[in-house]
Amino acid sequence: MEDDESLRHLYKKILKMEGYNVDTARTGKEAIKKLSNNKGKSFPNLILMDYRLPGIDGIETMIKILEIKQSANIVFFSADESVKERAISCGAKAFFTKPNSVFKLIEIIKDLK
Repeated sequence: MEDDESLRHLYKKILKMEGYNVDTARTGKEAIKKLSNNKGKSFPNLILMDYRLPGIDGIETMIKILEIKQSANIVFFSADESVKERAISCGAKAFFTKPNSVFKLIEIIKDLK
């Protein structure tokens, strides 16, 4: 989940080049709807979650996603370091500080496998 279209497109393109299947959402509400409809089907192996999203923020979105699937792997990312502790305590498996290298993000993703 990333509200910035250019970043969303960049992450999608690079992750596809790395061999990952990728779906995207611009808002927390859109992501929750997609994942709720996916219940019982193939659930994503990993969710990338931005903090600043239109509507409900990334923390609230993550909490709702974890209600759908408690074992969801969520990598939380933000330019706001002050949310790191809260994101981890609410269930994020890792935190990625923006701006940062996309290669660092891929490293984090591979470490979670």
